[in-house]
Amino acid sequence: MRRIAAWRGLSFEEVRASYAGMELPGVAGNRGYFGAEGRLLAAANALNNVMVAKGLLDAPDRLDDLMEDRYLPRAAVT
Repeated sequence: MRRIAAWRGLSFEEVRASYAGMELPGVAGNRGYFGAEGRLLAAANALNNVMVAKGLLDAPDRLDDLMEDRYLPRAAVT
């Protein structure tokens, strides 16, 4: 936060306040978002369905490859 503050010309407290309530997930959290059964894909599917129902899309988009978690580090083997 100190680096961001210096870069943006803000105080440390201003940067900290701007991050209040924001989640900065680790690897496990990112897997929960970007994995095949992740929360972002579920949200995208819900939005896809709403857009079809409202006539904003003629047919649902294929979302098979929308999320990808393979770039994330693998779990350590013990």
